[in-house]
Amino acid sequence: ILDTVKETGNDCIVTFNYRYSPYRAKLKELLQEETIGKITMVDFHWYLDTSHGADYFRRWHREASKSGTLLVHKATHHFDLVNWWLAARPVAVAAFGANSFYNPSTSPYSTRCKTCPRTSECRFFMNLEKNDHLKALYLDAEAEDGYFRDRCVFSPEINIWDTETLIVRYDQGQLLSYSLYNYAPYEGYRIAFVGTKGRIEQEVIEAAYVKTEKGVVRKGIGAVKTMVYPLFAEPYEVPAEQHTGDHGGGDPRMLRELFATKQEGNVLHQQATSFDGAMSIL
Repeated sequence: ILDTVKETGNDCIVTFNYRYSPYRAKLKELLQEETIGKITMVDFHWYLDTSHGADYFRRWHREASKSGTLLVHKATHHFDLVNWWLAARPVAVAAFGANSFYNPSTSPYSTRCKTCPRTSECRFFMNLEKNDHLKALYLDAEAEDGYFRDRCVFSPEINIWDTETLIVRYDQGQLLSYSLYNYAPYEGYRIAFVGTKGRIEQEVIEAAYVKTEKGVVRKGIGAVKTMVYPLFAEPYEVPAEQHTGDHGGGDPRMLRELFATKQEGNVLHQQATSFDGAMSIL
């Protein structure tokens, strides 16, 4: 991609929609204004629940040769956020991964949900027959492409990780510690920025299991809390801007910028390039 951009002289826009959600943009604004001085360290932890997180282990993503593992397929968005927040480039990285939950030691396995004898007791059972869209798109097409959309999440064939951690050093000296795991009781993240004048923390809960009269269901609840802890001063909360639209309200904002006839000033540098894409992968 980088070679093609160079050869053609054309631009390549990468659609990192997370940059556009208002509460993540607020973090960028706070950091850009040096609210806590020079940033020295970032502590970042992302959680995928047993609905969204498990689904990667049913699909083609479960094969490292196709997805590059979730450190590429999923976490590339998270790494871009840090690169963007810090306005810095990664120069060194070390990582570890393990398959700690989605494996046969957690639960007996079958080839797929449709033919499994344990459907009544498995909390991860996926019934393609009950969803008209999934039935038409996958189940009814199996004779044509041989692809099973409901493969067992505890299969020994899975060769990606569900538990990952890494450390990164940036070209301006900042350090990052990061983790991702795919069997959390809720979905979201926690991040802390450490600076020479204090600390900023943000906690986001994107979805959670909520007990209702109909039982336990997964609901997006959109809880966001951003706190600033200055050195030698009282901490304060930064209100979260109300958002609508997918990816924390990022999608409509990104689309507006991509297709607007008159571009507004890109003060927060949200529009990403092919180089930004490469940095998130590396």
